[in-house]
Amino acid sequence: MNWLSKAIRRLKGRLFGIEQRKPKTETAKHTAKVIEDEGPTLGLYTSLERKRDPYFIQIGLDFGTSYSKCVCRDVITNKAWVHLHPRSQNEELPFLIPSALMIKNNEICHVEDGAINYPEGGVYHLKNALSLVAKGNLADPLLAVYKRAVQLKNSIHLPGFIVICTIYFLGGVLGEIRNRIRKR
Repeated sequence: MNWLSKAIRRLKGRLFGIEQRKPKTETAKHTAKVIEDEGPTLGLYTSLERKRDPYFIQIGLDFGTSYSKCVCRDVITNKAWVHLHPRSQNEELPFLIPSALMIKNNEICHVEDGAINYPEGGVYHLKNALSLVAKGNLADPLLAVYKRAVQLKNSIHLPGFIVICTIYFLGGVLGEIRNRIRKR
């Protein structure tokens, strides 16, 4: 189990960036540039570079069984918006994020088509699978999809695989949401 906790810590560090959490200084920075084209009289000027005020955005994520949903709120301006899934094919419900992953050539990836609930060769119902693993119900029929997805012969690796899939899904969704917030 020790290897699993180390793997999860490394994955969290990569997904959420430990160095990104360090507070940034908000002091103004003065820079001086020398213009060399002016011959004997050097033109010296300073420019003041200011950093923007920090944003304070709350992300509310509903990790659902079949679909997940997200609402973001800018606390400073008190405005909220629903995160629209960029790969959604559903014009009526574009905010639904499929809670499923694809397994291609033993690599985990997010579902590209937002209309696919149960991808062939993929895993779904991550929330239920995680709950079953936490309870120790490794013989539940829902987990057969996970065993088939990567041809697990030994079920001792199944809990770790489900945890990794869940972390990958949530990290990917939160990363996508953070990128969309930065572009706003």
